[in-house]
This record gives sequence, C-alpha cells and structure tokens, in this order.
Amino acid sequence: MPSFGFGVFQIPKGEATQRAVKEALEAGCRHIDTATHYGNEADVGVAIRASGVPREHVWVTTKVCTVDFGKERTKDAVRRSYDLLELGPINLVLLHFPGPPWLRDETWKGLQECRDEGLVLNIGVSNFEIEHLERHFRVFKDGEIPCVNQFEVSPFLQRRELVRFCQENGILVQAYSALCQGRRIDDPTLDRISRIVSKSPAQILLRWSIQRGLVPLFKSCSPSQRKENFDLFDWTLSEGGQEEGENLMEQLDQLEANFRTGINPKANFPV
Repeated sequence: MPSFGFGVFQIPKGEATQRAVKEALEAGCRHIDTATHYGNEADVGVAIRASGVPREHVWVTTKVCTVDFGKERTKDAVRRSYDLLELGPINLVLLHFPGPPWLRDETWKGLQECRDEGLVLNIGVSNFEIEHLERHFRVFKDGEIPCVNQFEVSPFLQRRELVRFCQENGILVQAYSALCQGRRIDDPTLDRISRIVSKSPAQILLRWSIQRGLVPLFKSCSPSQRKENFDLFDWTLSEGGQEEGENLMEQLDQLEANFRTGINPKANFPV
C-alpha cells in the first residue's frame, strides 16, 4: 500500500471527481480512497483507466456503508463497487462504520467471501474503536484480523491508545482528515515549524502521520496544493533537533486537543 492517499469524500460525482483523481495521479499519487456512500466510484474508475498509469501501480480503497450490512447485502454491494470501478479486483474494501453488532459479524463474513471470490484483495474496517476490535477478536478467535483500521487521526486528535492497539495487533492505520479539513492549518506551532523546515503546514501534518507509522488520507482543492502535499519523502521532522536543536515531532505531539472533524464512533455505534 502506498504511504499516503488521496480521498474523494465530498467531491461531486462526474467531471469534478474525474478531474481531481486525474490531477492527483499526474502529481504522483498512487492511492485513491473512495466509498459507496460517496457516490463517485464510477468516476474514480474512469479517471484511473484514462490516466495511463498501469492498474497494478494504483491502490484503490473503497468502503461498504452500513445500509448494506448483512452477509448477502454486503456481497451485493461489493459486486456493485467492482462493476462501477471497472478496475478488476479492488485492492482494499472496508466496513465504513462498525454498524449494529447483530449485523457486523455476518457483514465481515460477506467481505471474506468476496475476497475468496477474487473481487477483493484485502479487507479491513473503518471507525472501529478498541472495544469494537476486541469484540471482533472474540467472535473470530481463529480467523483473520482486519488488515486496516481507517479512522480520524492528526496531531490535534492523536488517538494514541487506539493507534497503539492497532499497531500492536498488526493492523495498519489509515488516518483520514489528516489535514483537519484545513480548520487548523493556521495554528501558530504549525506556522513556526513550517518556517523552520521550509515546508507548508499541510506538508507538516502529513509528514507527522507518516513518521508515526500511519497512512494519511487527505483532499486538496487545487492541483498545486496536491503536488505540494505529495512532496513528503526527501525530508523529515526532527526528533532530536534541526539547526535549533529542537524536537519538532514532540512539539507537534503537544498539539493534542481532541479536535474531531467527523463523527465519534464510540458514541454512535454500540459494541
């Protein structure tokens, strides 16, 4: 899986999504994150097929919405996504939310069968809390664990216990809203670090995620922003100091503010 991804949440279907994905691929992104709920899977597929980038070089993540939970409904939803994308096997399909516990287990079995049928290569979850994952482990004692848990993470919402739990159990964390939807981009600490390393505040946020072992997902409004945001690998944030001898990662860690841009899964989905 590529180290970061471009999300198409709230990008209108049709030309807007096709153009955004096209420009992201042209800028070097190789990971596109969509969902049945977004309504733009077909346009993601159109853009990837037209891009000239070999299919095997592009990672596609999509998600099954809770309205499609239940074993057979989930299988139907994945088949629809497969047909809409027209890209062959989907790299990763997630349960978008924990959903009701009485449907969750059968839904996971539906994903497993889709994987066994070759529609999907990898399966995982999204917005699962520790309690949801622990229950999954109890129900599927000898079965596979989700390979990914996608949830909101940023320096302003670090979810340290959940991140640690996932990493200790071999679950990769995809961090959505890694840029806080732009709502913290003017933070003074970000601005100061930005000037120290000569990178934008958005790049600082994304690099923090990567150095914490996460896969950040983000959306940028303009082609120039997308290209800038993909420049993440020829530099690092100091953990022992730049020329000023500062630990920049530690300063970013101190930004924790429980600042959430999306829903709180613990409050919305019972275990």
